[in-house]
Amino acid sequence: SCTICHSVTCLVERCILTPLFRWPNSLCHYTHTFDPVDLADQVDVMSAYSTNEPFFLSQLKIPYREFSPRSVGIDFFGDNLFTSEALVKSSPQTVESFREASLLGWRYALEHHDTVINWITSRYKSTYSREFLRFEADATYNLIQPNLVEVGYINEGRWHQVVKDYQALKKLSPDFQLGPVLYHPPEQLDYRQFLLVAAVVVPTMLVLLTFALFVVRTNKKLDVALKESDQARAEVAKQANLDPLTELSNRRLFQTRLSSLCSNAEANNAPFALFYLDLDRFKELNDLHGHQEGDRVLKIVSSRLLNALPSHCELARIGGDEFTVLIPGKVDKEILAQMAEQILAALSKPFSVKMELVYLSASIGITVSPDDATDPSSLLQFADEAMYAAKNLGRSRYHFFSLELHTQTQERQKLLNDLREAITHREIYVVYQPIVCLQTGKVKKFEALARWQHPNRGAIPPDVFIPLAEESGLITQIGDFVFKESVSQLARWRMEIAPDLVMSINTSPFQYTDSGKHLLGWYQHIESLMLPGSSVILEITENMLMHHTANVAEQLLAFRDFGINVALDDFGTGYSSLAYLNRLDIDFIKIDKSFIHDLSSGPMAKDLCEAIISMAHKLSLQVVAEGIETKEQAKLLASYGCDLGQGYWFAKPLNQEAATALLLQQREL
Repeated sequence: SCTICHSVTCLVERCILTPLFRWPNSLCHYTHTFDPVDLADQVDVMSAYSTNEPFFLSQLKIPYREFSPRSVGIDFFGDNLFTSEALVKSSPQTVESFREASLLGWRYALEHHDTVINWITSRYKSTYSREFLRFEADATYNLIQPNLVEVGYINEGRWHQVVKDYQALKKLSPDFQLGPVLYHPPEQLDYRQFLLVAAVVVPTMLVLLTFALFVVRTNKKLDVALKESDQARAEVAKQANLDPLTELSNRRLFQTRLSSLCSNAEANNAPFALFYLDLDRFKELNDLHGHQEGDRVLKIVSSRLLNALPSHCELARIGGDEFTVLIPGKVDKEILAQMAEQILAALSKPFSVKMELVYLSASIGITVSPDDATDPSSLLQFADEAMYAAKNLGRSRYHFFSLELHTQTQERQKLLNDLREAITHREIYVVYQPIVCLQTGKVKKFEALARWQHPNRGAIPPDVFIPLAEESGLITQIGDFVFKESVSQLARWRMEIAPDLVMSINTSPFQYTDSGKHLLGWYQHIESLMLPGSSVILEITENMLMHHTANVAEQLLAFRDFGINVALDDFGTGYSSLAYLNRLDIDFIKIDKSFIHDLSSGPMAKDLCEAIISMAHKLSLQVVAEGIETKEQAKLLASYGCDLGQGYWFAKPLNQEAATALLLQQREL
């Protein structure tokens, strides 16, 4: 038979049986080892926790059956002793507070599994995996059933039955009294009687009031009908032309006004200006704090814009975080620039979101009619092109439309179309730049880099096509191709030439959207090649951490669980670097090549590099120096204790054949 566990962490115990078990005439008893593996080759039945052992048996693929005492009418109770009779009498408020805190803790733990699991794994050196802790949490939830029975509820009738059962077994004396054992919190005022009276009185009063109102409203029916008709017409007009969130002009009213101004500009040469404004990184605020907070911020943005603009300007919200401003009349570019600066200044002030200060900015495109166009569609397109030019220049700025900009935009769009075809036609390929040990000069790793060989334009630089890929969403396809291609090549190199070789792969922040679900395919690809997770390093940038901290941090935990290492690229070019290193699971830092280039300029650059390397080593991080181009730079960095280096001094990015030849040459030395 199963034993009763009096631990507060054990809610229900069950017997776990192997499938071949048959009840014999007599049982052989062994000392309990609490090892579920015993079911496979030593015993047929053992008492076990239903929240623990089924997980381990499933992991070990050992078949089993569960037998619960509840199925034959036997029920065991977990108990939670949290006070004494003396303390109840001397300090009832302390007991009540402790009880409420205990129940609050249980409720929170049952409703926030992942938060508690993250807290356990970060605070304690637990030997259990996240999968085990999640299984145990789900099993505990199913046993407690807090959605059916309130946490902390005591059924006195069941406890009286337990006392009778134990007295029958002579485990308790016949005169045992249960009353002093059970703690009853102070009774609260029962409002149900008041509600019952209200349930009778209120409907009666409502019936009488309804009848009285009916008599009065009958006499005024015609007047009310006319007023309601007028109000309905006004509301329809309002809904048709105003944005329901901000009560600014909506897209429909804006297009009507834009068409009217364009017609006047074409017929009478009457000038006007158009601002196209888009909030920078507003989607991140929505994703992090929720759409309700995002809507509240949009209302504040609308109010600030109205206050920053002259009264004759017409402000409209035409999309999620997109606004337009129509400025009738002749206005020179200097005045338009001043208005744009006032808008940027108004939006630069922080927004309070959930007790935090959040900073937003905007990118503004400006076009003028009739100089640029008199067609509404063209004018809006030109303003949009100027806005994107402002974003590409660094955001939080404005940009005027020009024919040169239009030509560049068209050329950029054509290149983007070619990039879509490049993925299909396998014009994208991978090259490998060696990363060497600065102490021995031997290749320890390769960094996989994407390249594009255009059939007509030749080689397209990565700093041209990678931003295009990120903006268009093609970066996910390119990133998957580079990852799988380079990891497959790594598996061949490790098997044939260099068994300890490691592959470092650049990643983009856009690859971590949607909680990084597509990254699951990367894990499966590594496993299919029988590679350890530690043979792969994923590189992220400081700027990526600045704007995607919560989402990226979640992915870093997943990398750590799989054994994949993480390198922080371009170290020193962002902000709060030490804070990120302290908070997130970083294994390597890569000193930006700008620091390496300045080594020959004076002692300050040397001291800075040496300090970065020393700091990283104290944090148990390895350091990679990028952009090493001279022997002197390599020698100086080695003297500082820098671990690894890459750059043209060692080798340029190599194709697969050249990289293989380099590895073979190194093996023969």
